[in-house]
Amino acid sequence: MKFFGALAFLLLMGVALHASDSLKVARELAKTKYGGWTYGPDPSKNQVDCTQFVQAVLTDMNVPLDSTAKKAININYHFDKGIEEAVRKGDDRTRGVHYALIDLLKKGKDVSPSKAQPGDFIQYWIFRGDRLIGHSAIIHKIIEDKSGNRAAELYGAHETPKPKGTIGLAVTEPVKLEGADRKVYIARLTD
Repeated sequence: MKFFGALAFLLLMGVALHASDSLKVARELAKTKYGGWTYGPDPSKNQVDCTQFVQAVLTDMNVPLDSTAKKAININYHFDKGIEEAVRKGDDRTRGVHYALIDLLKKGKDVSPSKAQPGDFIQYWIFRGDRLIGHSAIIHKIIEDKSGNRAAELYGAHETPKPKGTIGLAVTEPVKLEGADRKVYIARLTD
């Protein structure tokens, strides 16, 4: 039985999905549907961006995504003072997949950085001088240093390395899950 056939069978039988299942689905999508694709906003050109990839994972896990949830994951809103100010002030709409799963769909729970695990969904923002860097993905691996600081390797659609990006495991250094220069939102699917 193919992977997705087996997954559909388990869902029909009422078997609960676990956080690690999202990572399994993401790996399968990267190999099949998005194999050979590059990072970008235009699926007609075999491109997929980070939020489109996250949506595809959720869809393949039978999480119903209506237009409101998709808008939330894409963070497709007008912010009067710009997204940078909205992120700084903690506007809920800047939480992306976290906001969609927990507040809108009631299909997830908030996870602190100290409890994050592979398969959790992440939306983060990092302030670098006057630049704001945002990304949405699935946690692939948690790395903890000797001081207890945690970072995450990410799986999804990534803008780097330029010009084509990466679909799958990020090739950049792991993302620190805490720090004064960032906002990190982690959600875990619930039954």
